[in-house]
Amino acid sequence: MASQARDVWVDFNELDPAGRITVYADAVETHDELAIGAQILVGDEDGNTATATVLTRHPDPPHPDLYTLQVDRASFAPHPPVSGTSPPDPPN
Repeated sequence: MASQARDVWVDFNELDPAGRITVYADAVETHDELAIGAQILVGDEDGNTATATVLTRHPDPPHPDLYTLQVDRASFAPHPPVSGTSPPDPPN
């Protein structure tokens, strides 16, 4: 899965205790509207990825819409570490 392009950029540090995260529509890299219930690939700037389910979409005019995603922590795939460094811990 780590070789696939992510659908949405996330900051895994922003996950709430239930594994949910809210992102603006401008973080959607596929330039498609996300359907409620869709399974997507989320990732961060370091190349770490996980699968997530789109839970809600909130219009926020004049700002981009907000999406709430449920991240499957068990699917977290850390980016291969650079030589001499440790891989990141999975999100809490």
